[in-house]
Amino acid sequence: MSTRVQGTALEMVTIAQKSRQRVVRLYAVIAAVGAAILFVVVLSFETGIRLNTKYASQIEATFRIKEAVLSAHLWLEELASGDTYIDIKEIRTGLDRASALTTALLEGGAVGAPGRAIVAVDDRDARRKVEDVQKALTEFKDASEQRYAAGEEAGADSEVDDVYDQAAKDLSTRLDLLMWEFEQISAQELDSLYLLRLVVIGAVVAVFGAGAWMLHSYEQRSREDLESIQEHEQQLTVFRALIETAGDAICLADLSGNVVYANPAFYRMHGYKSGDVAVLDRQIASFIDPEDYRSKGLSQEQIVAKATSPDGFMGEWRHVRRDKSTFIGQDNAFTIRDENNQAIALGEIVRDVTIQKQTEIDRQRLQQETIEAQREAILELSSPIIPLMEGIIVMPLIGDIDTSRARDITRALLDGIGQYRAKVVILDITGVQVVDTGVANHLNKTVQAARLKGAQTILTGISDAVAETIVDLGIDWSKLATLRNLQAGLLAALRSLGMRIESGKTPTGAIDKNNKGKDRPAEG
Repeated sequence: MSTRVQGTALEMVTIAQKSRQRVVRLYAVIAAVGAAILFVVVLSFETGIRLNTKYASQIEATFRIKEAVLSAHLWLEELASGDTYIDIKEIRTGLDRASALTTALLEGGAVGAPGRAIVAVDDRDARRKVEDVQKALTEFKDASEQRYAAGEEAGADSEVDDVYDQAAKDLSTRLDLLMWEFEQISAQELDSLYLLRLVVIGAVVAVFGAGAWMLHSYEQRSREDLESIQEHEQQLTVFRALIETAGDAICLADLSGNVVYANPAFYRMHGYKSGDVAVLDRQIASFIDPEDYRSKGLSQEQIVAKATSPDGFMGEWRHVRRDKSTFIGQDNAFTIRDENNQAIALGEIVRDVTIQKQTEIDRQRLQQETIEAQREAILELSSPIIPLMEGIIVMPLIGDIDTSRARDITRALLDGIGQYRAKVVILDITGVQVVDTGVANHLNKTVQAARLKGAQTILTGISDAVAETIVDLGIDWSKLATLRNLQAGLLAALRSLGMRIESGKTPTGAIDKNNKGKDRPAEG
């Protein structure tokens, strides 16, 4: 019963723990996914800002370089046409600004005020194209100076004009290639950003879907757990009712041996009122008579240690009631373990067996008395004293003779000699099948004891087998009067007492004690 209660209680605890674990896992998953979404969103914004900061400034710088080169080219064309309102210093300033922008694209930094900070190009192909633009820009600046120096003399077919046009064309081509490279790189980055944003949107949708599924699953499992807990609570109610009404004393203790619960039978059995606080928080071993466990070489700590061992312990202990009286309890102490086989409490069931023990003692005493009475009766039957006539007794022996029986035979024979004032004792061993050295010694001692009491002993009933055994063993019975059967022994006994039996006469008239064997007529 206690095992079922323990299993049901532990199962309820397990269900509650699993329910809490599911809640924790649910919140952990939601928190993890939320953190992942936040990370992706932050990464998306950071990527967008980085793209805006990096590639926008680089593309803007390229546009400014192209604008400066185009302005210089137009100014030079107008200057060659005779327009003198344009100052060459402005052209040189624009080209110098373009050179500074190419340097900024390679090294980074801010150019002009309030110019935006330019992030250095890190792509290897793009850097090579910036270097090509920088080289072409230098060539264009040199060609521009030569074109300016030639003035109106540099016609459309002049060498200076051809060099200038080629330098302008190369620079424009290099700028277009650089612009295209920046557009490709930024397009790839933007595609990655769009993909990242799609991942974010997908993750959000997945999170909401998973969250909804987990909430539904949690709600369903919680409903199942609630039903299971209610079922187990009903079982616990039944088990508690069984424990509360049980006739055996049942108690629970912590692993230190302190009582935390006791059923009414435990209180009643130990002489306390139900719910008495003197029982709780008390060592479980303190209810046992100290003299009892000390006599067994144990202490309270060792008793608790035995109870917490895997096998627990069972035994009979003398328990002490509140009024210091005692009773004999049959104890069963055991360890209560959880689903992980970890010890969590101690249990003990005590049954009062005082009446049973006393009944058993009385039964054993009565049985012993019966055995003794039967033994004495058997002894009398196995070693009977038969008085034949005055002065003659017969003791027939039957069965095996051991040391204990030999003593009884000697004692019975001596009592018979004294009781019947026997002068002759006939020991008939017809019923003794085996005679060995031990039996012979016992018979010799019996004969000697009878002789000390003044009685002559005649041994009769020696069979052929017994005679052969005596000869083979070398037993000396030469000093004993031995005859073949009881009849011969009786005649010898009569002769030893001066009596005889006459043929045709009754035993009463045939026996003559006074005439030394002379005939005497029978009376009557």
